[in-house]
Amino acid sequence: MYTEGFDQLFKINKNLTTPLNDATRLAAEICRRNAQKNLELVGENVLLFTNQLKRLSEIRQPQDLLYLQKNAMTEGLAIGMDTLQKVINLSMENIASMTKLYETVKAPATSLVAKVARTADAQIKKTVTRKTKTTVKKSRGKKAQRKK
Repeated sequence: MYTEGFDQLFKINKNLTTPLNDATRLAAEICRRNAQKNLELVGENVLLFTNQLKRLSEIRQPQDLLYLQKNAMTEGLAIGMDTLQKVINLSMENIASMTKLYETVKAPATSLVAKVARTADAQIKKTVTRKTKTTVKKSRGKKAQRKK
């Protein structure tokens, strides 16, 4: 009698497992892609810093320091803008992936929740009907006892 809810819960779990596995796989792919891009960016920045230190060690005259500073600022701004562009592109790819994931998970979950809600409503109506009939029978019995 009360096991119907548990059966529905089992069905929900079984039907949501596949989309959730897909979600986990996609989340792992997003994390892997982010980590790879971050490592590439760190590598580029370390290489830039190493080159700048090398050029700094080769300075012989004071005006060379000013040129180095100007070049370092120009390179820093260019690489900063390039990094920002890469981060924005990666974010857009991730948003597209998450939107795709949302669409794959939303449809089965919505239909299952609606089905469970209908089943729960039917169970509640049955329970209320049973309790109402029992209450009516009890109240009729009490009225009959009062008349005696």
